Amino acid sequence: MKRFMFSVLAALLLSVSVPMLSADDEESPAKSEDKPATLEDCGKAVGGIWIGEEGIKDPKAPHGRFISEWGVGEKVCRSRTYWVQDGKETQIYEGAQYWHPKRKELVFFEVSFQGELYEGTIVKRGEDSVSKWTAYSDKGEVEYEQRGSYIDDDTMTSSVYYKKDGEWVLMRTYKFHRKPLDWKGDEPEKKDEE
Repeated sequence: MKRFMFSVLAALLLSVSVPMLSADDEESPAKSEDKPATLEDCGKAVGGIWIGEEGIKDPKAPHGRFISEWGVGEKVCRSRTYWVQDGKETQIYEGAQYWHPKRKELVFFEVSFQGELYEGTIVKRGEDSVSKWTAYSDKGEVEYEQRGSYIDDDTMTSSVYYKKDGEWVLMRTYKFHRKPLDWKGDEPEKKDEE
């Protein structure tokens, strides 16, 4: 069960560093108008820490968090993913997105603390993007696709699908919010003095 939970979390958090496809698009994941995404798309998620909606409502509730940051010469966007449970934060993934000069596409990889490897590509669909990847483990391979959208500069949604018997199956839809790196939970609202 624990391994499955982390696989589900991987599917969610692997590629949230780029703009995503709108959640109401239920058409087939593969589309002919897909075009390569760019590193500039990844840059939209750089800065602060992205926190799953559950963690915004209650910072002690189980939730995912991730940080995206530029690497050398802004030619690579690095990511670190954490799982928070019982108030303890554990890093569970680390990876990078980068432009592949021979393949002429944005590619990414993630490695889990359990030794699983995730490799894929990020494509643009209109102004949005879609991440497609394969999860490799000692138990085999699974294909995933992530679609979602930025609601604003500091809020994104994400729908994660996996391939079963040749069909895409929705796993879950999530929402993330960007907060400052030192965010510990929202302070009570201050009332304006009249």
